[in-house]
Amino acid sequence: PIICGGIHPTLDPEGTISYEDIDMVCIGEGEEALLELCTKYKNKEDITNILNIWIKKNGKIYRNPLRPLIEDLDSLPFPDREIFDDKDSTTVVVMVLRGCPFSCSYCATPRVREIYQGRFKRFVRYRSAESIIKYIKEIMPKYPLAERIKFFDDVLNLNKTWFKEFAVMYKKEIGLPYECFSHVSLIDEETVRLFSYSGCRKISFGIESGNDYIRKVIYNRPIERKQIIRAFKLCQDEGIRTYSFNMIGAPFEDMKAILKTIKLNAEIKVSNGIGWGDLPSICYPYPGTKIYQICKENHFLTDSKVDSFFDGTILSQPSIRTKQLLFVLYSFMYFVKLYSLINRLPKKVRKICSNILDGLFLYKRLPYTSIIFLLRLLGGLLYRLYIQEICIRKRMPRLRPIVNILIKR
Repeated sequence: PIICGGIHPTLDPEGTISYEDIDMVCIGEGEEALLELCTKYKNKEDITNILNIWIKKNGKIYRNPLRPLIEDLDSLPFPDREIFDDKDSTTVVVMVLRGCPFSCSYCATPRVREIYQGRFKRFVRYRSAESIIKYIKEIMPKYPLAERIKFFDDVLNLNKTWFKEFAVMYKKEIGLPYECFSHVSLIDEETVRLFSYSGCRKISFGIESGNDYIRKVIYNRPIERKQIIRAFKLCQDEGIRTYSFNMIGAPFEDMKAILKTIKLNAEIKVSNGIGWGDLPSICYPYPGTKIYQICKENHFLTDSKVDSFFDGTILSQPSIRTKQLLFVLYSFMYFVKLYSLINRLPKKVRKICSNILDGLFLYKRLPYTSIIFLLRLLGGLLYRLYIQEICIRKRMPRLRPIVNILIKR
């Protein structure tokens, strides 16, 4: 028998179980449900009444209701990593919490919260600081080359009291540099000092769009531009690298709106590079989310198929073409770096250069393929320069100021 679980089956159980080869669907959290399923299989008991699991049997679908969310995460055993051959990894990925209080329209979490309505006391749940420190200590011997910890939770510092306790314990008992995700509305001087003190070296924030309408109305992220700027500056002042998540191709978005996102990234001096992992994602509306409903009501959805957020779009809208989106996808960070350089120029020169670059980005007859090729070529040359920077600084000291600017930006 084949069982399918995770976010997509939770948001679209009917569509998932309709596939001929799928026998069961697990909705929501699976630990207790899967344990009960395996136990009943072992004992040859009836499996058609297990909470959280829909079962297709003899042409009939048994749609069982949900059990409550697991309140005490410390009651769960630590995840078993033995099947993963990642002992040579320099980054150890850890998760400490479940749930998120925010309601971004493109995210699955608000829909999961609706599905579980009435079946939880607290939607956001943490392992205790003691538990997560114990977990890290337990798994570290399996990663002899580990240089950093990556906390993969949506927002690590949602609970300020928990985070204070965790920061002190982590500094004392682990001490490895770490990176995490956070939210600009939760950043203040005290929090940033705790991040820095405990060993945080990189924080990633979701900006998604520099256009107020797209960010606040379409994405339902009611954060102000000044909040974004302040959060990035506070972190940078403490020596923490700041990365941004950006999304392009939202409903009703056009090239002018995307240009505002590029310029905002340049203004806040993001640490993103120009590699594959630094690309913006293309908006993909999950079934069941608010943004999916927006796309459906405006007839933007198509039958197109994509394998990832970086392959194309399933939307068709008059404000932007797929060809333009792919151009933005591969050139986004190059333009961010160029605007960052322009921002360092004298005011009068800055305005002229910015207008020229605006015109280039917005020009409708732009030979996109050629521009992307040239940008990649430029990126390759800058990378070679980065590799050779020490040699250049030693042998050609007169070029040092130029090299410093290029490397820094």
